[in-house]
Amino acid sequence: MKTILEVLFLICLFYLLINLMGCRVLQQAPDNSAIDEAPLPVQQMYKVVHKTNWTSTFCILGIVVGLFAGLNGIKAGWAAVISCCAGLFMSLATARYAHIMAGLGLVSSVAAMLASIIMKNRAIIDLIKGVQVVKQNVQTERDEINSMMKQQQSRDTEKVVISTKAKLKLKGELA
Repeated sequence: MKTILEVLFLICLFYLLINLMGCRVLQQAPDNSAIDEAPLPVQQMYKVVHKTNWTSTFCILGIVVGLFAGLNGIKAGWAAVISCCAGLFMSLATARYAHIMAGLGLVSSVAAMLASIIMKNRAIIDLIKGVQVVKQNVQTERDEINSMMKQQQSRDTEKVVISTKAKLKLKGELA
């Protein structure tokens, strides 16, 4: 019973592979009665020019020129080869995988934005805790320090500091 199931599985897998790989064995043959005429050479040339990816063309030319320059001892030639290779690979990748790259770009930009917000909030908390430690350990008058801080801070910064202090006091991280 087990071998019959294995054989049926292999037959289904083989059939699936034939259909996925584009094999025409199991499909209908196309009608060959209506064969198109070959386009004129001018039309062929326009078709090639319109389908050319100019970024890839310039990158390939840059690789060749940079290679010759690098072999002649010019250091900038190797930098040109590296940058043109990166440009070529990126242009080919964006031509082939544009939707995937756009999605990854969106996700990574959102992640970078969230990371910067989290880092900014941590920095503000660390600054406020540091100022509180200085205020507690300095022998100067507390009112004098507060007046100096108010002179340096804008109203927006003062509001952020007040709201962050309130949050830290609720958490018990600030006395």
